[in-house]
Amino acid sequence: MIDRNIAFENLMADEPPARDVLIKNLWMIVGAYIILHFNVGFSFTNWSLPLLPSSFGWVWLFHVTRTLRDRRPTLRLLTTPTIVLAFFSFFQSAPTVGEQLTAAIPILSLFISIVTIYVHFQFLTDVASMLEEEGCVQYSKKILRCRTYIVVLITCSDLVVRSTTFFDGSFVNVIEFVMPPFLFVQLGVIFLLISYFVRSIKFLRHSTDEQVDISDTQP
Repeated sequence: MIDRNIAFENLMADEPPARDVLIKNLWMIVGAYIILHFNVGFSFTNWSLPLLPSSFGWVWLFHVTRTLRDRRPTLRLLTTPTIVLAFFSFFQSAPTVGEQLTAAIPILSLFISIVTIYVHFQFLTDVASMLEEEGCVQYSKKILRCRTYIVVLITCSDLVVRSTTFFDGSFVNVIEFVMPPFLFVQLGVIFLLISYFVRSIKFLRHSTDEQVDISDTQP
């Protein structure tokens, strides 16, 4: 029995510190948001070749929720939604399949939009809370601010696109003129969010190095 306890203690000692785990997952979050909001691939005249489909981004967020759910229990609520979004994004990457799905189930696209907004809101809230616990308060507040902007922008763009079915062609032309700068603002907010994550990683690494230096100087 004693040998088993010693083996368990040795196993726990080999596990990386919680801050190192958080830093690793923050890098995965950065990669996931780049994949989800920027078209990483090649585009040609009649076809496109995505190097990293958006489904990969949802899979990475799913991995983050599973890794950090013991530290932040509310992340458990996001494991199923992220997998659902990953599968839908995968089928949507094939245009024919995606169109057939939305045509067969008209309310499906509305459901996916609601789930997407919920995942972004809850996920960024939980990550910001973990950063605040680590002392990274300034970037935590900025991430929460970006979270609010992202949720509002996604909601507004989705409502605008859906409203085009109820108006005539002249209104649709106005929407097509307004949407590009609107989406440009949304991408700008995503870029700020990614930069705040990167700065948070640098802050956590710097504070970790300072703690190591202090412990080394102690007798």
